[in-house]
Amino acid sequence: MQINTTQILAQSHKARQVSHKKHENILNKNISIPFFKNNNQFKSRFFSELAVLLSSGMDIKKSLEIIITGLSKQTEWQTVENIFKIVVNGSSLSLALEKSKIFNKYDYFSVKIGEESGSLSIVLKELAIFYSKKLSQNRQITGALTYPILVLCTTLLSLTFMLNYIVPMFEDVFKRFNGNLPGITKSVIALSNSFSSLALWILVVIFSLSMFFFLNRKKSWFRKLSSSVLIRTPIAGSIIKLTYITRFCQTLKLLLTSRVHLLEALDMIRQMIGFYPLEIALCDIREKLTEGSTLSETMQGYSIFDKKMIAMTKVAEEVNKLDVIYEQLFQQYSDELDTKIKTMNNLLEPILIIFVGGLVAFILVSMYMPIFQMGVNIK
Repeated sequence: MQINTTQILAQSHKARQVSHKKHENILNKNISIPFFKNNNQFKSRFFSELAVLLSSGMDIKKSLEIIITGLSKQTEWQTVENIFKIVVNGSSLSLALEKSKIFNKYDYFSVKIGEESGSLSIVLKELAIFYSKKLSQNRQITGALTYPILVLCTTLLSLTFMLNYIVPMFEDVFKRFNGNLPGITKSVIALSNSFSSLALWILVVIFSLSMFFFLNRKKSWFRKLSSSVLIRTPIAGSIIKLTYITRFCQTLKLLLTSRVHLLEALDMIRQMIGFYPLEIALCDIREKLTEGSTLSETMQGYSIFDKKMIAMTKVAEEVNKLDVIYEQLFQQYSDELDTKIKTMNNLLEPILIIFVGGLVAFILVSMYMPIFQMGVNIK
């Protein structure tokens, strides 16, 4: 039985219109959720489903029809529907992805190579794995940073409460006794009295630094300085560097598997990664490769690449297996990254607990110390 494409799209679009009207009647307003360009979860799911359907023998049009009927989010449905319309009009899938605002140069160029080489389902599967792994790494890093941020926010709230309410109560008690206060107590009381003006200055400094960062974030000197500081940060620096190296290996492996030329692959990665030291290195490496140097030779002059990667690259060039070697490097660096993130979590938790406990204990001890001295004097 032949599938009526127009009828399927009309019914799907009508169902969504009815659904949106119901929501408008309930909420009396239109609510639109922005769809980010780098939606890794959507890309991973889309490429994975499309690879499975094409591998089962379906053509690209029927595969997109099935994917459309299974989507529930309006933004995702609209995106795939636009791709479907372009393909129905006779264009290739890569051209449809290129015209879409969701997919980047890396996506549609890889798909184009898959179409030309007859390995489209393989390329789509690799893209699905790429975005799935990227999503997993982003979630790990976000999860690792969530706990420290929550603890620091709780600490700031507790400190604000104690300095604004608890310390002034003790100060009133101390004034009644007219006793000589210890130096540590006087320091905490002085901090409490000037806390409002101090907090205002801190907010001004934070706002100024944020504006400075926002205005200069794309400038070369600022990117060079910020990346240099990030790499030298204890614990976090090695994780940041390893994150970008892992993505480099994964992306290069995928492009080489798709039969993309090495020079084009390096140029695409340079535009995608967004990490200044790696961008500069890849730009210089590309120029040296055109002069006849090997990849392993050009990588030796940059500290972003470790000795293991350079040695493995040299072996891969000798046996002409760059894609295989970089797949192994990706797995090794990915496992190392997971271990480092878990180690950072295990270290941060006790350190933050000790820091918060020590800060609260310092304020409490400074407040109770005069009371203990009064008790001794009374005896």
